[in-house]
Amino acid sequence: GRRCTSGNAYRADELSKPIDQCRQIIWVECRSDRYSQDRDLIVDHHNPGDPGYEASPSEYWEGSSIGQVAKILGVCRPEHRLVAASDHCLSAAMRGECPGIDPSELMSWRIVARSAMAQIQPWYLKRMINRAVERLEALPRLSFGGIQIVDASFDSTPELRDAAAVARLPILTTRVNAAGNVKVGLYGANPEVVAGWMGMMESSGFADHTYGNPFREYAGAILNSDASKRLVRP
Repeated sequence: GRRCTSGNAYRADELSKPIDQCRQIIWVECRSDRYSQDRDLIVDHHNPGDPGYEASPSEYWEGSSIGQVAKILGVCRPEHRLVAASDHCLSAAMRGECPGIDPSELMSWRIVARSAMAQIQPWYLKRMINRAVERLEALPRLSFGGIQIVDASFDSTPELRDAAAVARLPILTTRVNAAGNVKVGLYGANPEVVAGWMGMMESSGFADHTYGNPFREYAGAILNSDASKRLVRP
């Protein structure tokens, strides 16, 4: 009865309808205590051990959850591949590293799909992304692992994440979640940098929770209350 989030998807309290205990269940980016390792299948690419976790950008179709579902069902449409590249490794796809995916076509599809979901006009979303690309030029850079990363900490410009993918730049973002904690996100950096950043956050003592997938070039951290209060002043 509650909205599914990344925080509760893997500890669902119940299934939505009765299922014969002998039937195989396919868990798509979720889990409950009904999961049986010997009986069931996992479709996912978020956590170590998932079928698509270590899939590189060249393996975006096999790595993405939609690609895994399509393989099970025996279907594949051109739009499915755009969805797969967009979800599995947007930054790499916009750098042209996903075979068969044209970056311009991908962003055009993404603008149409996202504007429909947000119930706004595609031209308006495209304009916001273009303005965000311009904003990137004025934002500071920080160096991590020898890589220059756009520091968009607490910058309120909309669409910086997609803008960074368009500009082919790694970016660090922050926002305050519903609980009042600061959520930090790193996107578009190479796997070694992402892994190093995750390790740093995990050992810093500032984060309650660190997550991500270096192979997909993203990571995030939820800062604890003390660290969040230091950063977010009234």
